[in-house]
Amino acid sequence: MRSLFFTLLLLVVGVSLSAQRTSLKINESTKNDQYEFTVRATDNYASELKAAFLEVAGPAYGKQTGGILVFSAEEGLTMQLDVRRNRLSIEQTAVTAAATAKAKAWGRMIKERLKKDAPTPPPPPATPHQ
Repeated sequence: MRSLFFTLLLLVVGVSLSAQRTSLKINESTKNDQYEFTVRATDNYASELKAAFLEVAGPAYGKQTGGILVFSAEEGLTMQLDVRRNRLSIEQTAVTAAATAKAKAWGRMIKERLKKDAPTPPPPPATPHQ
């Protein structure tokens, strides 16, 4: 009976620890009419981050599998994807209303895509019946 209890306890702890390894942090700010957007994620979101980057940058970047991918737009916007660290950022260098609007549109698109394509969380651990 005691060994069954410890086995179930280890199972519950193992499942709960594995569920904590999924993380997605989004920072979004506007200072002095400049928009900044950063997403940091665990490996579970790697494909979603790259898909969001490719949606903006185009398929020319699709063959690159590692390193840092950088896309610059004419409006003074730069989108950068660090594949190894699972970090996507948007930086605005030009202070214009058009650049701010486009940067915010990119940020909205990325947030919507990550929300829609987010990996499903693992099911809750089964509770033992007494």
